[in-house]
Amino acid sequence: MHRPETEEDPQGSEGRGHTVPAAWTHVPWGTDSRSSSWLDDLILRLWLVPLTRKKVAQIADTYDFITRAHVESVAGLARIAGDIAGLRPGEARVLECAAWLHDLGKSTSDNYLSILFTPRKLDYDDENLHQLMIEHAAQSENRLDAMGYALPLTLRLVIRNHHRFLVKAGSLRDILMADPDFNSLPERKRKEVVRILDVFMVLDALCAYTEASRPSNWFDNIVFDRDVIAGKIKKRYGDVFQSDVGALVQALLDHPGARKILERNTEHDPAVMARTMKEWAEKTSIYDVNYVLILTCQIDVLKEGSDLTGFKNFLSHLASPVFSVILWEKWAEEVFSEIVVASLENKAIHREIRAYLLTIAQEHPHSLFAGVINKYI
Repeated sequence: MHRPETEEDPQGSEGRGHTVPAAWTHVPWGTDSRSSSWLDDLILRLWLVPLTRKKVAQIADTYDFITRAHVESVAGLARIAGDIAGLRPGEARVLECAAWLHDLGKSTSDNYLSILFTPRKLDYDDENLHQLMIEHAAQSENRLDAMGYALPLTLRLVIRNHHRFLVKAGSLRDILMADPDFNSLPERKRKEVVRILDVFMVLDALCAYTEASRPSNWFDNIVFDRDVIAGKIKKRYGDVFQSDVGALVQALLDHPGARKILERNTEHDPAVMARTMKEWAEKTSIYDVNYVLILTCQIDVLKEGSDLTGFKNFLSHLASPVFSVILWEKWAEEVFSEIVVASLENKAIHREIRAYLLTIAQEHPHSLFAGVINKYI
């Protein structure tokens, strides 16, 4: 794992003989932000206030277009959730900073980005997915080190372990409990980290569930149902939270500000969809399968009687003029053709979707998508 240039610290972090990134020696408050509990609290206060107000835009600009929208949503919920979850002010600041910083590692590898571009649900017991989830979190930490940020240990642990629980063949792997930095903390600090992580993982998963422009959610009819959402979060991480996941989800759904963020998430963004398809022309998925083939396979498995609301919303947004601006026209027509043909060949949905495609073509006669629809119907 890559680490930035380091300088030897004679005492080490908490006296354990760790090496310290050279950038840590250039911060005004000392060389090691992890040296003691009271010092960590002080540095946390000094570090977080300027970061959240002055430097977060600079950091956010390093994200890819899908992750940027995601971290903005998570950060928006984090500003609200601190009070709802009863976090102390310092814990709430860690929560918000973690929201902005946790996915920096995704843009360091095409493997991590390929997860975002894949238009299908990924199985949480997939070993390959587990590896990528752990790696991108570690890369986020590495990247911040390389940028010269002296991360307080509490924040570092939240970023490193933001996918704390990994579901594996009916069992759970708790990577936080195996973390030596976490185990070196006094009990009070360990409880604080767990408290923040509980809230953070709910916010992160809640945003991932509601983001309609995320390719894995393109066909979903996203509903704001406490039990459905809590169930998906527990499927992702297991029923191992020390806080009440359902209660936190319900409190966020009931909060006007949080509700506004989540409702905005459920709206397909044609520009994000078009940029995603543009990436498909240049990349191959982690499964070494063409992205368009993955998309058509997802259409093939739509069943009779399925709620097609989400799929219809997806189709209607393909008529946006933004596709002719962002995509090479020949490539757009190729992708649209595969979508239309797969929709018409699926006998379970053929009749309903054929009628809907005709409606789209009539309402948006000059769009690229309408031209493809008319070619096949």
